[in-house]
Amino acid sequence: MLEDVAEYVELALNAVLLIRLFTLRLGRVYSIFSAFLICDLVLSTVAGLTRFGLVTVDYRILYSSARVVAWILSIWMVYALLSEILKSLPGILKYLERLLHIVFAVAFLAGILVISTDNAAARVEGSTSILNRMVAVTYAVDQAIGVTVLLVLLVMLGFFLWFPVVVPRNLAIFSIGYVVYFSSTTATLVLQSFQPSGGSRVASTVLMLTTGVCYAYWAIFLSKAGESVPVRIGHHWKMDEQQRLMHRLEEVNGVLLQTLAGKKAA
Repeated sequence: MLEDVAEYVELALNAVLLIRLFTLRLGRVYSIFSAFLICDLVLSTVAGLTRFGLVTVDYRILYSSARVVAWILSIWMVYALLSEILKSLPGILKYLERLLHIVFAVAFLAGILVISTDNAAARVEGSTSILNRMVAVTYAVDQAIGVTVLLVLLVMLGFFLWFPVVVPRNLAIFSIGYVVYFSSTTATLVLQSFQPSGGSRVASTVLMLTTGVCYAYWAIFLSKAGESVPVRIGHHWKMDEQQRLMHRLEEVNGVLLQTLAGKKAA
């Protein structure tokens, strides 16, 4: 009963946040996240209709397709957030983007290799249906990519909190909420591999309540004015320390820009 209530509340708050984002017409980061919300909303709605026998589509196909879209949007979101945070440091941004290309490629390969482990292999080998095998592979890759995205987000948040980088208030609000949101979804995804069905149900309920709180938080605090209000959060450095840290970042950025320019000239 509580699980059903949590699901309906989450779906309602998802819809409210979507309407709010479409009304505000914010930047690229929020457009990508809106697409992510729509994907999640469609999957949840069709799953509910399938349970009542109102839709005949095989849920396994829908699940695997939706997760592939979710991977693309989650990774795209990371690049968009990184681009916004480091907008004033294009040299550092370019090098970090190249590093992320490698990191996500390795994560995808790791997800495939995880199938060779005992637990994942048993699930795949025990599946008589191609669709069941597809779901097992999707789940394994989902875990690898989810953990990788979470680690990247935590590193980005650490940078954001340590260095005195100025960003719009909306971006600060969204970034902190997104780390909480993605941490809860990834933790639940990983824990489901080790929990019995009863424990999995509890984790699912907690996840829906957590994501619902995140939706409400964004819907309340994101605003049109927040796009133009600059904030600096995290460590409260003294003014001279702030200037020193930013000067170092700008020096590194300048060196990287020169290196990139030299490579292009060559």
